[in-house]
Amino acid sequence: MALPRAVRLCVLLLFAIPMLAQTGAITTTDHVSFDPLFDQCSNELIQFNGSVTVQTTNWSDSSGAIFFRVRELPAILTGVGLTSGRQYWLLVGGTQVQFNGPDSNQGLPFFETVVFAQTIIGQGVPADFQLSLFHLSIDASGHSSPELDQSIDQCLGH
Repeated sequence: MALPRAVRLCVLLLFAIPMLAQTGAITTTDHVSFDPLFDQCSNELIQFNGSVTVQTTNWSDSSGAIFFRVRELPAILTGVGLTSGRQYWLLVGGTQVQFNGPDSNQGLPFFETVVFAQTIIGQGVPADFQLSLFHLSIDASGHSSPELDQSIDQCLGH
């Protein structure tokens, strides 16, 4: 037995209203380049070529709560040790972080620190694991701008 048309319409609206109450997602793509980066494991400054792509998506639900997803897209950057001339590679693993934004009373702008894990591999030196801290600023219109704050090394194989 088929449900009456009015019942089907009510069920459809019941599921559609929460989706209509969400705002459209805003995605910002930024390319973050590195100043010469000091690698304490090899004890030298490394100049990496290229940039890391960071995508930030934010959306809100019907109650005004704001949600964020930050992705560091996979990449391999090449670099040169400024003291030794050795070749280095920075492997960016495609990390994704999701978190709740400010409550609806606070609103935007909003600031958050996110941590991404990366690996540095160099010619003739053990690989090391690196955590990069990015400060993320989200302006009043929901657009983000990540900025590398600091990197923390964990030397492997030493």
